[in-house]
Amino acid sequence: MRGRLDGTKVGGSAPGVRARPGGPVRHSAPGLRPDPCARRGPGPREEKPGGRVQEEEAHDAQGAQGQAAAAAATTVTTTTTATTPDQRPPYRLDALDDPEHGSAPLGPRVEHILVRRRPPTGTIAVSAAIASHLPGVPADFAKRLVAFGSVYWSPVPPPYNGEWGALREDVVRELGITQPNHPDHSCRRVTRDDDCVGYGAYLRVHLQPRRFPRAREVDWAASVVRATEHFVVIDKPYGVGVPPTVDNAEENCLHMTRVALGLLEGGLRITHRLDQPTSGIVVFAKTKEFCAYFNGLLARREGVAKHYRVLTRREVPLGTMTHYASVGVREKGQRTRTVMHDRDAAEGEARRHLCQLRVLGCERVESGYESEVLLLTGRTHQIRAQFGAIGCGVVGDTVYGEGATRYEEGRIERFVEKIGLQAHKMVITDEDCSIYFAGGRAEFSARADPWWRTGG
Repeated sequence: MRGRLDGTKVGGSAPGVRARPGGPVRHSAPGLRPDPCARRGPGPREEKPGGRVQEEEAHDAQGAQGQAAAAAATTVTTTTTATTPDQRPPYRLDALDDPEHGSAPLGPRVEHILVRRRPPTGTIAVSAAIASHLPGVPADFAKRLVAFGSVYWSPVPPPYNGEWGALREDVVRELGITQPNHPDHSCRRVTRDDDCVGYGAYLRVHLQPRRFPRAREVDWAASVVRATEHFVVIDKPYGVGVPPTVDNAEENCLHMTRVALGLLEGGLRITHRLDQPTSGIVVFAKTKEFCAYFNGLLARREGVAKHYRVLTRREVPLGTMTHYASVGVREKGQRTRTVMHDRDAAEGEARRHLCQLRVLGCERVESGYESEVLLLTGRTHQIRAQFGAIGCGVVGDTVYGEGATRYEEGRIERFVEKIGLQAHKMVITDEDCSIYFAGGRAEFSARADPWWRTGG
């Protein structure tokens, strides 16, 4: 079981085990381990249930390279749970259309393609290989998937056993690769359709990317709080993640801000993150020097004060709150989460991390209680987990709050767009580095009130 960056959990069966009825559609071959290539990049990896390896002729090659693509596709291995192409569920060619606000997710669907013979022209375009190999997927749609960041490519097959391993050895020998496990030969996101693939290439295609409608509704230029030659500060909207996800490279704060500012690819760097349903202050770096500097401040836990507004149904006691966290815990019926304890780990127990925050104030508002919190340490889901541990869960939080739901493998979870959490202010103090901040101090505040104050 793996989880996406946006919080969605992706279920799957072990190789050779029947998938749960009604679960997301995935494809694989028998005996394949989880794709090690999917560990890389900004998103988590997909799981692949067992299935039957099936080779097929491609009869619908499209575009100028159709003939070459069709010739190569006759030796592409489709890994699918269906016994014939006719038994596959139809592809959803509307997956990249503008989603309706709050529409239900389609659930992941992944195809794995392996080019096992040499194309007549030596190489073929990525979209042509996809369209030729997957009946019912037009070349134009395949190009859109590439542009959307939903396709990954490796020049050599993943290091699996059996026929995949034999082909990998052949390709490595033919190309003269001395270090096949080097990152240069790992699976990476395809960014341009004119990238070509040849003999032995592996493609992973995410046909139903997870969508974030809110990203298309925000005026991203207006969300910029401050922009200098070194950094950009934005008021992040709820419902949009900071980095790209494994199958969606467009609908995120990094990409949308970069485009709004007219910057080139790679013009912004991530320095820290907020959860997808959280809004508030996020700092991007424009240069690697500022990125290293700011990450150093965060790592030392000095010079950066993060203030949050938190909405709960119950009144929260004032003062310092201390817990010890086990991060990345997975229990039956629960999502992967941070578990808070009242004491540090005893000898022989797994390490626990100190978590502290200070509740500066708590006032009654129309929809509950709004607290102002100063974060003293920074751990995954810290405020959400600590508030949940004292019985004052954040409104809307389905992991730690009162609305927490039991996890069921194979079930597509509903999209949680917003919770009662806003990073409303950040204060930076560093007298030794006035090159970035005049007088060695800067304060950034969210442009908008939190959604529970505006009725949004």
